[in-house]
Amino acid sequence: MSLPPRERSRPVAIGEDCWLGIGVVVMPGVTIGRGSIVGANSVVTGDVPPYSIVAGAPARVVGERLCFDPPRSLDAMLDEHLPYFYEGFSQVGRDELGLEPPRERGGLVAGPRFVLAAAVAAGDVVELAIDAAGPGCLMHGEQHLDVPAGPFVARLSAAMEVTGFMAFAWQPAGAGSLAVTGLQVQTGGES
Repeated sequence: MSLPPRERSRPVAIGEDCWLGIGVVVMPGVTIGRGSIVGANSVVTGDVPPYSIVAGAPARVVGERLCFDPPRSLDAMLDEHLPYFYEGFSQVGRDELGLEPPRERGGLVAGPRFVLAAAVAAGDVVELAIDAAGPGCLMHGEQHLDVPAGPFVARLSAAMEVTGFMAFAWQPAGAGSLAVTGLQVQTGGES
C-alpha cells in the first residue's frame, strides 16, 4: 500500500542523542524525542516520548533511559537538570575525557535556537536567567526582548508549540554567546 504524496511529505523529527538500530522504519510525521533508543527492525508509527526505549512492529515503549519529568525550575549547575536543557545547548565535555558538561559564566552555552523543558502551562510566566557575552535580542514566541551584556533575568509569558517545551532564539548584536544559567516558572505571573 502506497501513501498519497501529501502523507509521504510530512517531515520526520529525530531529537538529539537518539540511537536507531539497523533496519528501523520511521513513518512520515513522527517525532522521536531526545535521548530515545529505537530497537533494530522496529516500525515507528507514532511519536516517541523523550528518553524512551521502543521496539517492535509497530514500535511500543519497552523502557526508559531516565524518568523524564520536567521540574518548574532549572539550574544549569545541577547535572540532574541537564536533560531539560533539551535542545540547542553545547553539552559535550571539554575536559580530557569529555565527561564534564561545558559550563561557562555559570550556565550552559546556547546556540541561536534553544529549547527548555519545564513544568509550565499557558498563562505562566517564566524567568530565564542568562549571561550574555554581548548585547542581543532574545525571542520567545511573539516576544522580543533587548538583552544587555552580562547577567540578566528575562521575564516572559510562557509560549509553547508543544506543552512543556519552550523554544527561544538568540540574536547577538555582534559577536557574543549566551549562557543560560536557570529558569523559574511562576503560575499565572505570580511573584
